[in-house]
Amino acid sequence: MEKINKKYCYPLLCTLFLALSVALGGCGAEEQVQNTAVLQETEQSSAPAQIRIFYYSTTGEPNFGDPQFKECLFRYSEKYPGLEFVIESSEPGEDRDMVLNRLLADISQGRGPDILVLSRKTLEIFQDNGALAELSGVLPEELTGQIFDSVLRQGRVGDGLYGVAWEARVDTLLVPEKVWQGETWRVADVLSLLKERETQGEPYDRWLSISYSLTAEQMLYDLALQGIEGIEGSVSTLVDLEQGKCFFDTPEFVRLLEICKKYGEVSGSREYTDQAERLAEVRSGRALALLCSGDLKEFSRVMASCEDGFRCVGYPTENACGSYVNCSRFMTVNAATENYDIVVGFLKEMLSEEVQRENFGISSVRRDVLTENVVEHPSFCETPVFMYGDKAYTQLEGKADGSSWAREYVELLEKGAPGSWEMSEIQLIVMEEAAAYFNGDKSAEDVAGVIQSMVGLYLDERRDN
Repeated sequence: MEKINKKYCYPLLCTLFLALSVALGGCGAEEQVQNTAVLQETEQSSAPAQIRIFYYSTTGEPNFGDPQFKECLFRYSEKYPGLEFVIESSEPGEDRDMVLNRLLADISQGRGPDILVLSRKTLEIFQDNGALAELSGVLPEELTGQIFDSVLRQGRVGDGLYGVAWEARVDTLLVPEKVWQGETWRVADVLSLLKERETQGEPYDRWLSISYSLTAEQMLYDLALQGIEGIEGSVSTLVDLEQGKCFFDTPEFVRLLEICKKYGEVSGSREYTDQAERLAEVRSGRALALLCSGDLKEFSRVMASCEDGFRCVGYPTENACGSYVNCSRFMTVNAATENYDIVVGFLKEMLSEEVQRENFGISSVRRDVLTENVVEHPSFCETPVFMYGDKAYTQLEGKADGSSWAREYVELLEKGAPGSWEMSEIQLIVMEEAAAYFNGDKSAEDVAGVIQSMVGLYLDERRDN
């Protein structure tokens, strides 16, 4: 039995940040017309005070928040019957910089939304412009003490906390123990394993088994660019952020480019492969490693399918944990809001044990939610379960002895490095320039030289600023 969200009609105004005078096509347009109609009807009456929430979209469509987010907002709004809670978003196709600049201008003049739901990169921009309130002193220690540090670190800029995520997922790699016995591995280790199999006359088809074609660009990103410009610095030998130096014009990086081109697959050349097929690919020796990414339920599913003989080593890294903790959105507070106590109260509500358990559960950012609500040997089920409440639960695939994978999942959340859903400037430079070699337009040596020069200039500018 899966948890079923209760159905209700909630009076949230999901309106666009700009006037919807532009005609929209498809079912999305129909939805927006309905939202506009609600707004017009409301404006004809005496409008109550508003709490505005801006939910930033990185896609071409407006984003009014996931259902759980809206459910939590509805629940919180019931405490303030005299207030109107309004969710806004950017207009489809609107220029990202124009949206951000408009928001920053409004906040600088004491206006703007009370709460902004932002990506990490956008959070940094707003904090740099003084638009966000610092949250360290207002979130109680008994609350933040239960939130995984890997999550809190993603909302920090310097010593200040400016945003908090309400959901988290892990991203790691599994490798057969007969192939690799270490806790982590480096890029050089992966290349050595590939070379060893080539020497034996039985080369791998690809280094990582994923659901789709593994292109040269994707292989380069997974092997060498994860964490190269992370929130807490670089975990790569290719870049030294503290010293402002980079090391792309080396034989090692040229060799890496060559390996990626050699093993890279043409985009779209493979049909979708499910978990069983990907596991079989690794077990048979056609692929070196297996992707494991998601919440507790997905993590448990993958781990249960390959329980015997696999190690969780993460992505190649030189001096850190190779597993990542990913949070896609962060709740932030307008530094100029006149409703500070109310909006901070919403953040506390979203991060409370009850809301985290009932609404987010298997993707919760709280340690106690994940450690205290997994039942290992329930009387009503043959597998472990996560309990959302007295009768609501979701099944988890367990180990051969019936126990759960919760401990291993929590361990990754504890020690995992802060991840990112967005490309950093260095990653963009490397990926864009490497494409010239992968497409056959330049030599590996020439591309390595260009990357060295461009990343070097970026690091100089970064240091000067």
